[in-house]
Amino acid sequence: MSEIIDLSHQINAHMPVYPGTNPPTIKEICTLKHDGFKESLITFYSHTGTHLDVPSHIFAQGKSVHEYDCNKFYGKAILIHCLNIKTIEISMITSEYDLTDPADYIVFYTGLDKFWSNNKYYEDFPVLTNEAAGYIASLPVKGLAIDAISFDPVHD
Repeated sequence: MSEIIDLSHQINAHMPVYPGTNPPTIKEICTLKHDGFKESLITFYSHTGTHLDVPSHIFAQGKSVHEYDCNKFYGKAILIHCLNIKTIEISMITSEYDLTDPADYIVFYTGLDKFWSNNKYYEDFPVLTNEAAGYIASLPVKGLAIDAISFDPVHD
């Protein structure tokens, strides 16, 4: 039996954001008392909280999120534990990924989710080696997920 696991964080005005990025703003525009209905204006950067990086994020001719069918964004996943390490090596992936029963997603668990609302979340997270990234690119996966700020060093 399959289980659907929602990996997203709730967006709110006090959530952690990447250093230098403004936090979300949520402004009540219409009220029940004055307008007969409630409506809010919500403003935030596309990299706020749980988000999706698509090719257009770094490639001029890359696809944007609206160019993908929504079926792209769910499927069978495997979990790779990456606790207390500096780099995610290709051997960690090859030992877990079953080529005879391929997963749609590879999810890397670093344990840094426990620091979601503090600055430690942005420090000392494991990053993919170039070899590991190249290997993943050769697999029939729909995507990757990580509970850290990035797969790359912050200043890369």
